[in-house]
Amino acid sequence: MQLTPHFTLAEFTKSGTAARKGIDNTPPQSFEAKLKGLAEVLETIRAEFGGRPLTINSGFRCRALNDAIGGATYSEHLMGCAADFEIIGVDNREVYLWIVNDSKIDFSQCFLEHYQDGGDPNSGWIHLAIPCPTRHTGRIG
Repeated sequence: MQLTPHFTLAEFTKSGTAARKGIDNTPPQSFEAKLKGLAEVLETIRAEFGGRPLTINSGFRCRALNDAIGGATYSEHLMGCAADFEIIGVDNREVYLWIVNDSKIDFSQCFLEHYQDGGDPNSGWIHLAIPCPTRHTGRIG
């Protein structure tokens, strides 16, 4: 399913861990609007950096997948409101700094995770969560 011109639902649910462990990482249909909203934010970021492809490393996670990878108990990934991503060829710090300092993106979380100063500019990734209309109680999936 195409969420926006450059992002599909499959990109937000793909997981090597889920595939290896036989975990069905299909989000509830009611999460479609949240995932579309997140994809629209990523479209804004993609456009800011010259339309360069944006790679989603982790998007929606069902409870079983989140537990399997050791994700936070109340991760916004569980609600379809967060993505870990990078733009190949653009320093992750540059993208992160644009989001937090210069963009008009409404976000609830933005972290530069596992980035190595002075090392590979594509080390780590950016974790971005948008405000989630429904807070979860830990009983999802």
